[in-house]
Amino acid sequence: MPSRKVRGSRGAGWIAVAALGAILSGCASWTETVRTPEVETTYQPSDLPIPLNFDYEETESWAYVKFADPPLNVRSGKFVYYGVRPLQEISHWYLSQMPVEGWVHVGTDDRKEIHMQFRKGFEDAEITLERIADRKGHRYMTRLTARIRPSDNLENGG
Repeated sequence: MPSRKVRGSRGAGWIAVAALGAILSGCASWTETVRTPEVETTYQPSDLPIPLNFDYEETESWAYVKFADPPLNVRSGKFVYYGVRPLQEISHWYLSQMPVEGWVHVGTDDRKEIHMQFRKGFEDAEITLERIADRKGHRYMTRLTARIRPSDNLENGG
């Protein structure tokens, strides 16, 4: 009789080990796989307007996009463009164009560069405008950097 008891506990032990192995190995029927969004360099948000004659700089831009469409968008990114228009002209253009896309202006800092902040639902956007020399140093151009991210202020979103 004692030998039967030992065999029975060994069988139960192997079943427990097999079950633990299935759990730890991430068996699809026991766990759900969560996919992390990939970095995208070609994504450009359709609700962040860009002035005419500004060229997208893919090598300086990136985005993480979990859900691209409202109301569940989870977007975070930096989008860089180059053009030759004056900073004040572009700044005034953004003040009129961002509301068309549903963004609310929440502040501007225009000391050396122009930084404009906007909010839309649970997202924040920041537009930075600066004058820089071109890569050869022959002429000045305008560098436009648009950033978008989930809002830190979730109480006042939406």
